[in-house]
Amino acid sequence: MGGIEHGLSSELDMSAPRILVTGASGFVGNHVLAPLKARGFTVHTIGRRRPKGLFDAHHAADLMNDAAVDAVLAAVRPSHVLHLAWYAEHGRFWSAPENLDWISTTFTLAHLAQRHRVRRFIGIGTCAEYDWSDGGPGYRHEDDVIAPATLYGRAKAVAHVALTRFFADEGMDFAWGRLFQLFGADEPAGKLVSSTLASLRLAQPVALRSGEAVRDYLPVEEAGRALAALAASNVCGAVNIASGEAVRIRDIAEILAALAGRVDLIGSSLTDLAPGEPPRMVADASRLRLEVGVASPPSLRESLKRLYEAI
Repeated sequence: MGGIEHGLSSELDMSAPRILVTGASGFVGNHVLAPLKARGFTVHTIGRRRPKGLFDAHHAADLMNDAAVDAVLAAVRPSHVLHLAWYAEHGRFWSAPENLDWISTTFTLAHLAQRHRVRRFIGIGTCAEYDWSDGGPGYRHEDDVIAPATLYGRAKAVAHVALTRFFADEGMDFAWGRLFQLFGADEPAGKLVSSTLASLRLAQPVALRSGEAVRDYLPVEEAGRALAALAASNVCGAVNIASGEAVRIRDIAEILAALAGRVDLIGSSLTDLAPGEPPRMVADASRLRLEVGVASPPSLRESLKRLYEAI
């Protein structure tokens, strides 16, 4: 099974709800652990890498080793599972065959969770599950048409449909957090905010792809708080994890450039939309606000200012 590393204390509170988190060392995972602790969970993490965030115990195990995962679940006896782990190499994950492996791994984890009497399972989806062939007018609601255009989106959609049926048949609570675009200080290199800041630091022109595209961006810290709230709630089904606010990609770059005092570096480098890329991808976040009870995030300008000043 691998070793158990304790984070806060070797004396774990067995009376508190216990949550087992996969993918806790990832971009989102590192920002969900402290909010889970703040909501009263005893937080256990599982994976090959030890997370940096706040947790009670880490269980070193390969999620694709069924016996190891089974042993961890038997030892922890969690009331909740938050499944964040998936193949996520930037630029490659959209079409990577590893997506198929993670469907299988997720199904096995769900089966083992049911066997060990987990009460609530929270999976992670993506805005790429939706049908964007219409260009994305309005705001995507959780009940809108699902028609993914990528292998990644299809894999997530398949997992969602199958897990919904499985957990309903087993009488278990199941929620599915659909992530829209996120940003943060530790985001992978090459993403919008990190690449823009890298260019600004080097006093190089900011090369933006599809600068006129409209997207829905949320600070990763806010996504972590939203997922913790979803885990602690009794809300079931799909929930968009998003700001619900529309912003042009160009506007984000211009805000960062203004903070750096280099607006001159934003200009003719902007290009048109790539073929098949929707001009607009924005969420209806009313379910997150009204049912889960998550407040609206700070303004995008304020969030980007905080990020710029922190790094």
